[in-house]
Amino acid sequence: MPGHQARLEFERILFGIRALFLPRATLPVPTFLTTASAAGRSERLVVLLPGRGSRARHFDRHRFAAIAREQRLAADILAVDLHFGYYLKADPLVRLRLDVLDPSRAAGYSEIHLVGISVGAAAALGLAHDNPGRIAGLLLMGPYLGSETMVEEIAAAGLARWTPDAASLGEFDPFFARNWEFLRRSARQRSAPPILLAFGESDRYAAGQRLLAEALPRDRVFTAPGRHDWTTWSKLWETILSRGAFPAAARRDPAETIEAAP
Repeated sequence: MPGHQARLEFERILFGIRALFLPRATLPVPTFLTTASAAGRSERLVVLLPGRGSRARHFDRHRFAAIAREQRLAADILAVDLHFGYYLKADPLVRLRLDVLDPSRAAGYSEIHLVGISVGAAAALGLAHDNPGRIAGLLLMGPYLGSETMVEEIAAAGLARWTPDAASLGEFDPFFARNWEFLRRSARQRSAPPILLAFGESDRYAAGQRLLAEALPRDRVFTAPGRHDWTTWSKLWETILSRGAFPAAARRDPAETIEAAP
């Protein structure tokens, strides 16, 4: 497929150019904790992973912790500055395990949930795949689930019957193919961590998102008018928490307050 190969080559060149202008992938990955209560840490932790063009500060800018405060979410929140430099200059899944998952377990968190936006949702899936039994639940917001070619192949074959075609995989596609296989298994296994999906109806990656929605129970899929942007995601975050649909959505006593940890 000459057209497909040309597109893959263009994508490689584009990624190479972008890599020159990305922030440094410092070690460890910076993280920012907000505790659920002034009395101390919760036993639950919600880890927030940003998308390609975003940083941890965007979660604060778009009120993710404030919305959790208003909805009395009984979980601490950890925003991770896993910007796109880590995807091109480091191994993001190794960094998440060493810098986020392992230290959080050591700090006493017995229940860890992942919220990933766009490419951050792909990282959340990869981390859950590599660490079975250590992730309590996932919320995928506007997820990027792989190339248009891969999504079309899965749609044509049906997720239950699809097998990756090595000849058509681009440089980054094997990672996303593994995520789809994890999603397929998780949809069938009761013991798998629950997966929630949320996206804007005009999201530019909606084809893959709707394909995933077909494999999930209806009560785990949330949509809203909007695009692939923070306005849509913050609106969906508030909706999901207000409905008590998030697996970590047990409520605090309303008299408690949330404050940032030092």
